[in-house]
Amino acid sequence: MDYFKRILNWFRAIGRWFADSYALWLTIGICALALYISFRPGTSEPTIRWCGMFMDMLGLLTVAWGIADTRRQFGHPSLFKVGMALLRRFPTFNRSVTLAGSASSQANASSSARGYQIYGAGDNPTVESRLAAIEKNISAMNGRIDETQKEMDAEFRNVKTSLSQETQVRTLEDQATRKQLETTATGGVRISLMGLVWLFFGLVLSNASQEIAMWLQ
Repeated sequence: MDYFKRILNWFRAIGRWFADSYALWLTIGICALALYISFRPGTSEPTIRWCGMFMDMLGLLTVAWGIADTRRQFGHPSLFKVGMALLRRFPTFNRSVTLAGSASSQANASSSARGYQIYGAGDNPTVESRLAAIEKNISAMNGRIDETQKEMDAEFRNVKTSLSQETQVRTLEDQATRKQLETTATGGVRISLMGLVWLFFGLVLSNASQEIAMWLQ
């Protein structure tokens, strides 16, 4: 049972290996098929020329493939959808034009007010009552200072937390953008190389079809 399981896992690994290099195997397979058809003994010149034209068309299709893949990765609609949307926006003769406008305004204001108490020395203040009032006012002032300091510390902590969270979000977004650009660049190069190889063989088969046919006779 373990032997068959290892074989199954091996085939799965081979499948993933082929899937990771699908562009290479697709390029080699198409080229091998075209060369096999073109270089068989007795192959006619039109057959070779048609194979070359087929390879040229595949090379040109890779350009459209690369454009569509890039637009898809960045969330843009396909060229077909863009064309259909453009046709739907074409103005007809009997279409009524409706102009709509809207305006909105919103005001948001916030304010805070604080009250505090001042202790007096009484109607007939004495030295002792004045000193007592001063002590009470100083104590109340210290309390207000402590309260303000606590509020400022809490506000600073909130700002620091917000900045830290924003920094983390921006870092993750930068990493995602960098990964997306890297994927787009590497994928575009892979598709471009595929198209370049197909165009090369297509040009050779198309332009040298007569010579190849004469050589194969």
